[in-house]
Amino acid sequence: MKGILRGAYCVALSISIFLCGVILALSCRGITLYKKELLQNGMTVAITLFMAACIVMLCVYGKDKLQTTRRKFSVFMFLLIALAQIAFLLLVSRPMTIADPARVQNEALAMLKYHHGQMDPTNSYMQNYGNNHFITICFYYFYKFLTDVGITKVWVPTVVLNVLAIDLGILLTFLSVKKMRGIGTANFALVLFFLCPTTYLWLTSVYTNTLSFPFIMGILYLGLIDKPAKRWRVAVHDVLLAVVMAVGYRVRPTTIIPIIALGLYLTARLVADWQNRRALRASETMETENASEEQQHSRQRVLEGAVRVGLVVCVSMAVLFSSSNLVAKHVDAKKFNQQFPVVHWVMMGMNEKSKGGFNRNDRRYTSSFPTKEQKRKADIARLKQRVKKMGPVGLAKHFGNKMMRVWAMGDDDGITNAQYAYQYPPFFRYFAGKQNAWFMIYMQ
Repeated sequence: MKGILRGAYCVALSISIFLCGVILALSCRGITLYKKELLQNGMTVAITLFMAACIVMLCVYGKDKLQTTRRKFSVFMFLLIALAQIAFLLLVSRPMTIADPARVQNEALAMLKYHHGQMDPTNSYMQNYGNNHFITICFYYFYKFLTDVGITKVWVPTVVLNVLAIDLGILLTFLSVKKMRGIGTANFALVLFFLCPTTYLWLTSVYTNTLSFPFIMGILYLGLIDKPAKRWRVAVHDVLLAVVMAVGYRVRPTTIIPIIALGLYLTARLVADWQNRRALRASETMETENASEEQQHSRQRVLEGAVRVGLVVCVSMAVLFSSSNLVAKHVDAKKFNQQFPVVHWVMMGMNEKSKGGFNRNDRRYTSSFPTKEQKRKADIARLKQRVKKMGPVGLAKHFGNKMMRVWAMGDDDGITNAQYAYQYPPFFRYFAGKQNAWFMIYMQ
């Protein structure tokens, strides 16, 4: 069993190292995109590069010391991250009044104030993006609760909710790394979170990319922890895992990625167990009585595993069914008939001009077809056309550009969206304004 799991781990680690190497190379290339800033802010850039070099040396050569096993260091790092987030909120960040987060929250508020809990069918965004219906309804109930307890200004509680989601995700990451590699490596992971720009850039962008973080890490953590000794605790664990998977998927469909990863991990364990039992049965030195007991124990484990899988599947389906009924309660399906098919985002992701990002022309193209089926066929046709036009070399280049835009630039579009903020705080210009050359270089 250990051999199979070790082999799977080595394959995954090799792929991760390769991708990180590619992203590192793209990140180095990304610095050259700021030629103007490099020339106009020579001293600032030089100091930033020196600081970055010091941080890299600290992480490489001081890793052993940073991997302290003291729990006090863990508490200290959590407090440091929280204080840094508060400072960023007070001195740098402001609400982002554009893109999906604002559209979702505004519709939730409109449902509460004007539409008696019903989603507005004249909202073109909600007509097209049915994947955000569930999170919009969740915001509606969150704002309804705040209103019921007398809180009418909802922005601060919304940001607090986002900070809690991010920090809960960090905590679950810490616990997962601690389970796999010990508290020393988990403490080092906290150091990396403290240095990571996206720990702060998305604090005021309350959307599914941050709200899904604790669900993603919760799936991985619940899949890694040891099976509880008592049966009722095993049942509670499995029910909790099923709920986290189902709700996480409804919050953001990309949560399916850790679900698949967990499924592959459990499959590898199942195969390893089967091979161990097979080797045990083939052993000629095994006594008959012990063999009988082992076979009975194996059957019991297989039955127990089947029951646990069945429980997880049943609870997940029940939660998904209930969430669909909740959406149907607030969304009139007859009036919302302009939803985009899943292939729309794949087609948009193959747009060379936008480097796989959002493109208004692609949205208009999909919207121009009256039914979802027609939209799907049209998007597939355009997707095939783009793939054929790019060819193998073009596809490789395009994927490199996508990795550059999404990962290597370091801000996950946070800097771009921050330009639409209002009431700019005193240090905004040094992070997202005209004097942010040092921060752009730091993110590289």
